Amino acid sequence: MDGLSAASSAFAVVSLAIQIGGGIRELYNFWGSIQDGPNEIRRIINDLNIISNVLEDIRQEASREKTHSRVLNTSLAALDGCSETMEALQNMVEELQSGSSAQKRTVRRWAAFKAAWKGDRIRKYQETLREMKITLILARQNAIEYGTLSISLSSNQFFLMPVVTPLRSEMSHSSRSWQSSLRG
Repeated sequence: MDGLSAASSAFAVVSLAIQIGGGIRELYNFWGSIQDGPNEIRRIINDLNIISNVLEDIRQEASREKTHSRVLNTSLAALDGCSETMEALQNMVEELQSGSSAQKRTVRRWAAFKAAWKGDRIRKYQETLREMKITLILARQNAIEYGTLSISLSSNQFFLMPVVTPLRSEMSHSSRSWQSSLRG
């Protein structure tokens, strides 16, 4: 990947991470405003917080000067999928808000939403949110693994160089000796 492509990919990852992060913040604020909700609401808020942190890590990684193209491509693919998921999550919340008279209040009571969202709807929301979280965590893990592997390989290259060089010359000398003994 040339410098321009890498910069373009990095910009795309950073922009998409910021965009998705803004949507996550809106969802976090919405769910955080519901009082007297079941434990599922706290789990949703926790998952949104984790996603927000992972998005920030991905954004920071893409902002680094020498992020590898594989990391950028993986992050971009994960973020593209999560962008679609974000829209679905926002649509579900909009549906919930439109069916409730509490949509404009800064503090909402769970009782106002209970009729609109039965257990299956909230479970579907949680599953969608978990899929998004797993996708982003895997993209982040890929960046960590690739970064660790690159650092490990580059540091081992210098460590192994003194060992490999004498072996090569010894093997070359042995090979010449063996070849001359066959001729002789």
